[in-house]
Amino acid sequence: MLDKRMKTELKMTAPFKFAPEEGTKFFEPFGWEATENHSLLKTAGKLHRLPLYLKLISLMPEKPGPQGPRPWSGVCLFRKKNPVIPSAET
Repeated sequence: MLDKRMKTELKMTAPFKFAPEEGTKFFEPFGWEATENHSLLKTAGKLHRLPLYLKLISLMPEKPGPQGPRPWSGVCLFRKKNPVIPSAET
């Protein structure tokens, strides 16, 4: 979205590069799955890393699930799908 809006201003000398379209599912073929996804704003609010006006905004509810086409950044916790457990024999 920003890439389309800023194309003329940037003249494509510095294209925006964001996460893949499939989101956290991008990492599944590599053996990782997302166990938690949180808004960056909400996470910063919980960690007391926001000025007061943003803290108030972070307390507002947000739509659950995929955020659709709107810009979104987040904090994700991943876990290995098939963790390798060392055997006791080695």
